[in-house]
Amino acid sequence: MRFSEYGSGKGTDAYEGGRSLTHDAASYLHALGAAYTGPKNSCGSIDTTVLFRWNPKGSQVGPYISQFLLLPLNTLLYSTFPSDLHLSSLSKAPFIIQDQTRPIARPGKDFAVSFNDFVALQNGVIPTPYSPSDYDSSTKRFMITGRDLASYVHFDHPYEPYYNALTLLFQSGFPYTKESFYSLSWTLVAGVAFEALKASWAQKWRVSRVLRPEAFAGLVHLSATDNINPCKLDTSLFTPHAGIDLLALTKRHNKCQGASTYLLSQAYPEGSPFYPSYPQAHSTIAGACVTVIKAFFDTSIPIHAHTTPMKPDSAGTKLIPLKNKGKKIMTVGSELDKLACNMGAGRNFAGIHYRIDLEQGLLLGEQVALTYLQHQAATQLKPSFKGFLVTTFKGTHVRVTADSITPCGSYTH
Repeated sequence: MRFSEYGSGKGTDAYEGGRSLTHDAASYLHALGAAYTGPKNSCGSIDTTVLFRWNPKGSQVGPYISQFLLLPLNTLLYSTFPSDLHLSSLSKAPFIIQDQTRPIARPGKDFAVSFNDFVALQNGVIPTPYSPSDYDSSTKRFMITGRDLASYVHFDHPYEPYYNALTLLFQSGFPYTKESFYSLSWTLVAGVAFEALKASWAQKWRVSRVLRPEAFAGLVHLSATDNINPCKLDTSLFTPHAGIDLLALTKRHNKCQGASTYLLSQAYPEGSPFYPSYPQAHSTIAGACVTVIKAFFDTSIPIHAHTTPMKPDSAGTKLIPLKNKGKKIMTVGSELDKLACNMGAGRNFAGIHYRIDLEQGLLLGEQVALTYLQHQAATQLKPSFKGFLVTTFKGTHVRVTADSITPCGSYTH
């Protein structure tokens, strides 16, 4: 479903004779009341403007996809790289322009919808691998759907989007903080990614060990088909909300895929990873990496101050200048927050994580990064160094020194 068609009831958003699937999804979530902890609109409601957005305010501003996943990258030709070139003059380097189009999976192709396939996956067998028509790496476009994000984080290198974000910030001339030793930025972002991965896995295995959505849906299917509830699942799972019977819609969707089940269809042939769900490793890494990047730049600077904000056209084949109101309020910080949310959201769109996995993973990654920056601050001997300044996902400003992480009232270096 295309982000640009959310709430329209047209194109990829239309179902059952013109109803809007995303509007019904938002209505369903709104009916959950306090049980839903995601963002709401200015009226306190859940509608398609905040659907599948995330609690960091930056993720709620402008187009769904971060500018750091859209804008072209200047890739250095190292064979002709001048030995005397400095990071502060990257614009003079010999670059080639590389767009950020990505291979996409075939729309509408789901996996693990039959119970036999579901059982096979639980036993470590991939019953239906990708066919050549399911995933063609030679066909690329800009990301315009949740499935596109899911494809990106299926085959990604976890450090890649943050390396690209740093490259974009430097090449576009965004002001860096001189006291933050920006020349170490790529190294520190790579280093904190590893620390975040360790932290997420410690929580996954040593603390939470939460069942994956795919496996949880198996319990729902058994309860719904056998009219028993041996695992004592909450009865609200089997009750329509806002007049929408989610289980009936799930069964109808799966039936179109050849199986009359209540299982959660998967975007990946292998289904969910074999390790526990909570917290999400991708979002923990994302939270850590963007937090470190924030320490090197003035994140209050508007994106449009140094580059032209863009969005994909309806087909995802080219970028067009952004002209709506989001253009003027998108900042370095908001687009970094959105980047982190996008990376986590891709795993959610794939059907392998819960919402809370993403949101708590971001916060865990942020805490890992703040401690990591403390260790880095302890190595700095220059008297002028007063610490790193970071704006958190909750919008507060903190100063990170070797001895403390303290709130500060404004973003002032």
